[in-house]
Amino acid sequence: MLPLSPPILFARLLRWRWMAWGLALLGLAGAVRGLGLALPVVPMLGVLAGMAVVNAADTLWLRRGGQPQARAVLLRLVWDTQILGALLFLSGGANNPLVTLYLLPLVLAAVVLPAAWAWGLAAGVVLDYSLLMVYHWPLPETAADPAWAFRLHVVGMWLTVCLAAGLVVL
Repeated sequence: MLPLSPPILFARLLRWRWMAWGLALLGLAGAVRGLGLALPVVPMLGVLAGMAVVNAADTLWLRRGGQPQARAVLLRLVWDTQILGALLFLSGGANNPLVTLYLLPLVLAAVVLPAAWAWGLAAGVVLDYSLLMVYHWPLPETAADPAWAFRLHVVGMWLTVCLAAGLVVL
């Protein structure tokens, strides 16, 4: 049994997804402009555009009286993990410290969805992470200067912990 009704949970998840979208845009701009990373901006913006389209469709659906069920919550969490996976694929794969953001949808699934669904999402996340260890768009800057790459990784891990802590409490 869900602790909140699926429509309320779906609406809260949608607000979280819009926030994640905005943070992803800011993060992309900061990585490219502030850190000078040679990220594939156009494909990454394409992924974020897809996320925005689904978010906008969900927003309109709710405003028009849509009544999501628990399955809709699960499907959006699956969608969110795939969006994250696509962004990670384009930005270093499993070497990207933001890979720990995979844990956020899992925390939510474990708290609000039936255990079998949460375990299924966990299996999907582990598969995605495993694939990202082999298949990804490498960051050229990390090969050129391993010390800089390590500092970037440590700062990224700090940022991810701060972000995850705030979102989990929120």
